[in-house]
Amino acid sequence: MDKLTFLSFTFLLSFCMYSCSNDDPEPKENASIMVHLKADSPNPNNNIYLDIKEVWVRMENNDKEWISLDGASFIHNLNNTDQQPLVGYGSIPSGTIEQIKLSLGVANSIVVNDEEYKLNIPEELVFDTDERIESGKIYNIDLSTGSNNAVSINDFGIYNFHPTLSASSHPITGISGKLSTTSPAKILVYNQDAVEPITTTQTKSLGGFMVSDLAPGVYQLVVTAEGYADYTRTVLVSQEHVTNIATIELVPSR
Repeated sequence: MDKLTFLSFTFLLSFCMYSCSNDDPEPKENASIMVHLKADSPNPNNNIYLDIKEVWVRMENNDKEWISLDGASFIHNLNNTDQQPLVGYGSIPSGTIEQIKLSLGVANSIVVNDEEYKLNIPEELVFDTDERIESGKIYNIDLSTGSNNAVSINDFGIYNFHPTLSASSHPITGISGKLSTTSPAKILVYNQDAVEPITTTQTKSLGGFMVSDLAPGVYQLVVTAEGYADYTRTVLVSQEHVTNIATIELVPSR
């Protein structure tokens, strides 16, 4: 797990401890977002690298204030198809996101036939959107630059990138929690009365975990850790919410 992903996981777990579905009925004012960036049609012959410095969000009816998201200054490979790489995360007020802005540095480049060239691209990429964000929820926001084929080269041999910018979002549904121990543990999620788990994951270094992309319904959560008795709990997952289990107390096995 890279540093940015680890920091975002820690942030989301903290957000869930206070804002996700649990025994506290009091509504929260903020939502949590995770911003990802990709190319819709990566070109294996043109690897594009963007020097991302900052990620900003502007809410509707607020033309002046940009909200800075947490993240790391790093070189982002648009051709990374293994996952939709994270570029920023944070807590923002509920409402409608009007724009998301990426501020770029000068180390943007393109690799063609194993040769690296400087890539000419605007200092800022502004994504217009109309995504409604509700309080107490966690959202994935997917930014796209269109096709990596949108590159031209002029008579002076300078490469220019002409991205087609778009954005979409969807709430995360799932289960999060934290164990009473930092010992490594396995998290298994079962459908009701099922024999095989539908998904598994491992706890992180501080004992936290998150299982996302679960359909609304009732599940059996099982936690196994060496030296402890197995823990089993029935969990209700609601539409567009992450159900948080504040602290799971594991009992040492005899």
